[in-house]
Amino acid sequence: MSGFEIKSIVGMSSPSRNGHGKQPGSSCCSPTGTASKEIPGRRLATATRAKFFEDLSSPEGQKSFPIPNATAYAGLSSIYHEEAEMDILSRQSKELVSMICPRTTVIVEFLGGQSSMAANILAEIERLGTPFKYYAVSSSSMDCLKAFSLLGPWKYKNVQLIGLHGSYEDACDWLAVNEAGSAKTILWLSHSIASFDRIDVAIFLRRLTAHLLLPGDLVIIGTERRGTERDVFECGGGGESNKNRLMDNLRRSYGLYFESARETFSSDLWELDDEYDATIGARRCYIVAKKNLKLNNDITVNAGERVLMEQSWKYDDGDIQEMLRYTGLDLTTAYTDSEGAYDLRVLTLPQCKTPKQFCTLKAYFDQKEG
Repeated sequence: MSGFEIKSIVGMSSPSRNGHGKQPGSSCCSPTGTASKEIPGRRLATATRAKFFEDLSSPEGQKSFPIPNATAYAGLSSIYHEEAEMDILSRQSKELVSMICPRTTVIVEFLGGQSSMAANILAEIERLGTPFKYYAVSSSSMDCLKAFSLLGPWKYKNVQLIGLHGSYEDACDWLAVNEAGSAKTILWLSHSIASFDRIDVAIFLRRLTAHLLLPGDLVIIGTERRGTERDVFECGGGGESNKNRLMDNLRRSYGLYFESARETFSSDLWELDDEYDATIGARRCYIVAKKNLKLNNDITVNAGERVLMEQSWKYDDGDIQEMLRYTGLDLTTAYTDSEGAYDLRVLTLPQCKTPKQFCTLKAYFDQKEG
């Protein structure tokens, strides 16, 4: 079974499709023909990073760079706790697989600009010798190619590797049709989940429980804790190597779209800055123009103006508990790294549970973030 395939599922998600699957809050998880009013019409961005990449023509102080879907944008490792995540995944892979198999037969990983984090888990599943499917989901087909090249398709005889090129919502709806009845494990780790704000994360998890998952299915999420020493005290200029890496990303991304990208994103014209915003519990990375710049001759960035590039949303226990109440998921087990900066949680969709209403979730975060 060595090898892989990538399927284009762009456009699978639409209002006419949103009604299939289970109705959240229904007493016996029965199918329904209408979408739930408890899943607001918010949509995770189709860009490889997140919805905070907004229109570059926004007013000064509100700009952020949209990353084209066709490119594989590798984010800044410095604002995530990747080492802690990889440590837990490698040390706990056997225990995690003992929960995943034979309970489920499909893993769906939502990528976020980084390579797959599932290598240790897939290696353990391969050793079991039972047929299994692994789906890597990204709006960038290059992200899927990158993930599979690093996983090494030739290593797998029992695990089928499939890339789904489309939005997260597209994947949810495509899988609900093409893997209906299959027991699933969802893998959504910090480099992806951290780039969306908490309410959008909760809404998408609710979408999964309403339209895709079956009772007993697993959701494994990786989140970073609010206010760790690293986030609070190690923010600053961001470092020359990080700046060069980010500028290289921008040159490659925008080189497909306008000729002046190489000059515009010269490292000499920008500074890199990052900060931890304790009010909302997020670490943000900006590039700052050293002089007045014109992007593609029609968008101006003034000297000293900060342009948002990336942000990493952090969580505390209260945030997670509120999200679980809204999504209807139960906590099965949790792993924390030695510094207490990162948590890997295994969640389960129970047989019957009535989730909380969206207004309750929104009120919680509105009050907490002032």
